Amino acid sequence: MKKTIAFILALLMILSITAYAADEDPVPEPGAHWEEVSSGVVVWKSSTGNRRVHVWIELKNTGDVPLYLKSTSVDLENGEGDLCQTLGSVTGFPQVLLPGETGVYDEVTLADDELPDDGMTIYCRPKIEEAKVPCVRYDVTGFKVSTDSKFKWTKGKGRIENNTGELADGIIAAAALCYDGDGNYLGILRTYVTDDIPDGERQGFETMQADWPVTADDIASTVVYCYPQQFQF
Repeated sequence: MKKTIAFILALLMILSITAYAADEDPVPEPGAHWEEVSSGVVVWKSSTGNRRVHVWIELKNTGDVPLYLKSTSVDLENGEGDLCQTLGSVTGFPQVLLPGETGVYDEVTLADDELPDDGMTIYCRPKIEEAKVPCVRYDVTGFKVSTDSKFKWTKGKGRIENNTGELADGIIAAAALCYDGDGNYLGILRTYVTDDIPDGERQGFETMQADWPVTADDIASTVVYCYPQQFQF
C-alpha cells in the first residue's frame, strides 16, 4: 500500500512539473537569425529609352549576434515561374548588420528583353552568416537628398567623420537606405570613397541614382551606413 501511494505521489509530481514547463514561454535559440521585411521588383524606361530594373530584399537581424551579408544572386521569374533574368553578385548593405538593425540586398541594372513590366517574383537565397569581422562604423553628418534640376537624377550628399581612433583607409562604403512617409523601402543611394581619412578628420561624399523613378520628394527618411569594406571567407 505504501509503495502504491509513493508511486502515485511521484507520478503526480512528474505531471505537475511537465504542466509547469508547458506553461512557460519557449526561449528563443541564441545565434544568427534574420527575417525578410520586404522585397520587390520595379521596371521602368529611362530617359534614354532603355528598360531598367530595380530589385531589393529588405531584412532585419532578429538574432543576438552580428550578421555578415555576403553577395548573392537573384532570379527574376514571370507569373508562370519561368526564369526571365538572373542578377549575380547582388551586394548587401551594410556588410555587417547588428542585432535589431535593418539592411538590404539591392541592385539596379538593365532589364533583359524577356523580363515583363510587372507580375514578377523573386527567388533568392541570401548568403547570411554570423560575422567574424568586427563591425566598424563611421559617423555621417549633414546628409541631404535632392533631385538634379537638369537631368532629374536623385542625389545625396553628406560628410564622413572618422571618430574610430584609427586611420580610415582602403575602400569606404556609404549607403543611404531610403524610405517613404509610411516607412516603405524605396531604394538605396550609395557610393565608395577611396581617400584615407585620419582619425578626427572628415570628408564629404556624394551619391547618385541616374534615371531613377524615385525623386527627393518621395523620400521621407534615410538610414545611412558608412563603413570600411571587409571580406569574410
